[in-house]
Amino acid sequence: MNWILRLAAIIISICLTCISHIYIYRRGVEKEDVTVRKLKTYLFSPKIIVTSIICIFLSILLFYMSDYYGHTIMESYKCLIVFLWMVPIALIDKKEQAIPNILSLFGLGFWSCLLLLEWQIAKVPLKTSLLFSLFGMLLGGGVFLICALILKGSVGMGDVKLFSLLGMFYGFTGLFSILFVSLILLGIVSIFLLIVKKADKKSVLPMAPFALIGFIISIMLGV
Repeated sequence: MNWILRLAAIIISICLTCISHIYIYRRGVEKEDVTVRKLKTYLFSPKIIVTSIICIFLSILLFYMSDYYGHTIMESYKCLIVFLWMVPIALIDKKEQAIPNILSLFGLGFWSCLLLLEWQIAKVPLKTSLLFSLFGMLLGGGVFLICALILKGSVGMGDVKLFSLLGMFYGFTGLFSILFVSLILLGIVSIFLLIVKKADKKSVLPMAPFALIGFIISIMLGV
């Protein structure tokens, strides 16, 4: 991998991290409170700087891990951008227990662009890519849609859309790994919170943060 591709990955990581923080800031304040001065104060606060450094470091690490496992450069960039897409989803879901539709649309748009690039540049047959994504979407969307219908109030449509999109990106096998790790983490944290009495049987934990951690672990393991 040449230095231009490495530099491009770093630039993309920094830009998307800044855009994510700006979006989260705008979402959390009234429109009349959005000023350049307040935005600069927010972006250069110690908490946001530390969060950004961690986010950029992890995105670049995942980019290199994908390359280390022999994936194509396109797959490495996909890994980097999907991670940076999931970060604001996880942060917002943790705070609001909701996943904004605009972020789901961004994910769908990126998947569409990736599909065209694989078809035109990597010469992957369009039918093959569509079937790969379809099986992943059916697993992710299907599992969470059934849970949403049976366990009313425990699983939201945002989770259905998130895992449908992850399935479209990583197919049946890749999503199975992400889903498996995410649910194990969710179970461990749920049991711990019940033991320390920080939650009860009716408590609902946001799924997106666990999906993000599950994604990171899965990529580190070579999915």
